[in-house]
Amino acid sequence: MSDRWRTYWKDYYQILQVHPTAEQEVIKAAYDRLARKYHPDVNQESSSTQRMVDINEAFEVLGTLETRRLYHPEWLQKRRESNNRQAPPRASTPPEFALQRFPNAQPVWHFVLLSLFTLNLYQFYWFYRNWKQLRFHEGWDISPGWRTVGLFVPILNLFLSYSQFKHIRIFAMQAGCETLFSVGWIWVGFVIFNGLSASNGPFWLLGFLSIWPLAVVQDILNSYWKKKQPELTVRTKFSGGQIALMVVGGIILILTLFGLLIPEPFLDTPLPRISY
Repeated sequence: MSDRWRTYWKDYYQILQVHPTAEQEVIKAAYDRLARKYHPDVNQESSSTQRMVDINEAFEVLGTLETRRLYHPEWLQKRRESNNRQAPPRASTPPEFALQRFPNAQPVWHFVLLSLFTLNLYQFYWFYRNWKQLRFHEGWDISPGWRTVGLFVPILNLFLSYSQFKHIRIFAMQAGCETLFSVGWIWVGFVIFNGLSASNGPFWLLGFLSIWPLAVVQDILNSYWKKKQPELTVRTKFSGGQIALMVVGGIILILTLFGLLIPEPFLDTPLPRISY
């Protein structure tokens, strides 16, 4: 592995023009694109040779999760030092390379409200986000996108949800988190309550209880991220997109509850005719 960056610092993310949280497939695609553009055989500019050396060196480090995990903490430290000196960013540095302001932790009440006001649809994104973040930080060799798609497949979704709960517990234990959860009971509770959401009549409302086991997992995740990202402060405000999502979901929820609570005979009663 090239370790020249320990002595002569280079921003490999900037060289490959990728986001610091980009997945390995994105990094590989960026390398292929830049290699085709700057390879000396196709690019006759005098700077192409050195540019290609930098591109190869960057991919040698970022191309595998093992070496990338060694480089990334150093990259974070360099960005913090740069921000502390209040150095003006170079024009060639894209804005998405700014230091991460907030950790991956999420307040439990954030998760509860987002799940409630989106009729539990937010939970699909919650699973995807956890897979994506843990894939990068723990080197978990998975495809977050395909696993999220698998949540829509009966039977397969049972195995995928159990796998995520189990790995979160393992990663939290390895990080030194003291309070853990029982994977089996959390999974059983999630499956039962989630299954109730497909019930007929008002019993589908019990499906909202599936928020409870996931909230327990989120609390453990927060402890995990606190140990992994101790220098970052948890964001307590909702983003504009989250607020808009909850407003739309809240309207749908109110209309749905209105239809359940109003007796059908009342809704079927014809309006009185007005005689002139």
